[in-house]
Amino acid sequence: MNALNAALIGAVLENTPKNSNPAATVAEILNIGREAAYRRMRGEVPFTFGEAALVAARLSFSLDRIMGTDDPDCVLFRLDFSDGQTLLEDYPGKVESWIGKMEEIASDEQSEFSLAGSSLPAALYLGYEGLVRFRFFKCFFQHGMLDGANNRFDDMQLPPHVFDLSRRLRQAVRQIDTTYYVLDHSCFKHWVNAIRSFRAMRLISEGCVRELREELLRMLDELEEIALTGRFPDGRRVFLYISDVDLEGTYSYFVSQAVQSSGMAVFSVNSLRTSDPDMFARIKQWVLAMRRLSTLVSRSGELQRLRFFKEQRAVVSELDAE
Repeated sequence: MNALNAALIGAVLENTPKNSNPAATVAEILNIGREAAYRRMRGEVPFTFGEAALVAARLSFSLDRIMGTDDPDCVLFRLDFSDGQTLLEDYPGKVESWIGKMEEIASDEQSEFSLAGSSLPAALYLGYEGLVRFRFFKCFFQHGMLDGANNRFDDMQLPPHVFDLSRRLRQAVRQIDTTYYVLDHSCFKHWVNAIRSFRAMRLISEGCVRELREELLRMLDELEEIALTGRFPDGRRVFLYISDVDLEGTYSYFVSQAVQSSGMAVFSVNSLRTSDPDMFARIKQWVLAMRRLSTLVSRSGELQRLRFFKEQRAVVSELDAE
């Protein structure tokens, strides 16, 4: 037991953010006095299992590795999952948690967010109420909560706090110092295909299709402005790459001096995330490889940039009345 406690203390020392006092960090995480924290860090009082779990979760290290029971072929992922029945109920808690994480990461002046995939980043579409509504509608449909003509997109209303939380999360993600996006040529096509499918099933009116089309075009304008300036409106740096290779899935990672997290998009509005360092390295390696195979179009690659946005506007124009 002493060896395990010593290993835990070593992990705390190794994973405490630079310029932070390990004992003070433990005191804050466990909500205990400074002297009680120092006694734990000196090994005079062993950490309880509950305390160890709290510290490991906050400092993003694995208790399995500390205990020597980890399987090198297995990685622990956290599934941020809500089915259709609980999506609206779970949304505030999940988004508030993500806002807190983003603010913590963004407090580091060298923080980075990188994404490579076929899905549009949330930092773009979360600012458009119609597109947020459509994401929820699509999720409800995929979970079997809509029964055809009795549940149309036109009639679906979301609580106002959903849009407020979405805007706050979008802004929090944009506070990260440097962002890298690697998108392929299908990023808007996925939205267009989904809207056209619901129109074919008569679950969305032509009027709502036009509104979604206009929001997609406004989002394209916004993305093009970001590409031209290489920055979000508040000045944070953005590097936009266009891949000529179809990207299978969407992978991303966040990194700061205190936090490493990576993951992938699953089940429409859900994601798998992990703080496992080996998986972080693998996903980061994949994202960087996709970046090397792509063309940088932010503040460069003018011909490729013009061609890409012209192509995407043509894709969105497919939503014109059929």
